[in-house]
Order: sequence, then structure tokens, then C-alpha cells
Amino acid sequence: MENEKQVNFETKKIEDKENINSDEEFEEIKEELFEFKNTGDTIEGELIQVRKEVGKFKSIIYSVRCPNGKIKAFFGSKILNEKLGVVGLGEYIKVVFKGKRKSEDEKTEYNVFKVFRKK
Repeated sequence: MENEKQVNFETKKIEDKENINSDEEFEEIKEELFEFKNTGDTIEGELIQVRKEVGKFKSIIYSVRCPNGKIKAFFGSKILNEKLGVVGLGEYIKVVFKGKRKSEDEKTEYNVFKVFRKK
């Protein structure tokens, strides 16, 4: 009797899995990695996730749901992390890459961003 219940439970799991894989009812969630390369590159949308301490460099990755429904993720930087640190999940943001600048000692370059949120 106990084995019968287990078999029925396993059968139910398989049926549920088949329903979930139905392309008619669900769409796959895909996240695209967005890289700021050219001056003026922009990403905007609803901030939906912030992942901290990712990978060996303990990076922060931000995920944004864009107006077209696509989810795009981008890596933080010292400047971005400071500016986005005051933004909460669910807020609508816009990040614009303004190019690179040399540090004061002119030995390194860093990325410059403008960060906006909707009022």
C-alpha cells in the first residue's frame, strides 16, 4: 500500500513536469549579459535582482527587465555599485556609459557612468 502511494506521487511529478515544459503556457526566462563598450551605451528598465559576491572577484551583477520584456544583466564596478546602492528593487533605472577617464596618477583608466532613477 505504501509503495502504491509512492508510485502515484512519482507519476504526478512526471505529469506536472510535462505541463511545465509546454511552450504554449510558459516561456523560458533568458538573461542576456549586457556590456558597456561604447560611449552612450545605455540600459534601462526595472531593477529586478542584485546578486552579490559572484565569482572569484566577488562582483555584483545587476539584472534589469527592459521595456521590451527582455532581462539584461550587467556587472557592477566601484562607481556603479556606489550609485546603484541607493536604488531599490522594483525601481526603474537608466545607466548611461559616458566613456573612460584616466585616474589622477594617469596610470589607470576607469569607466564613467551616469545613473538615473524614475521619480
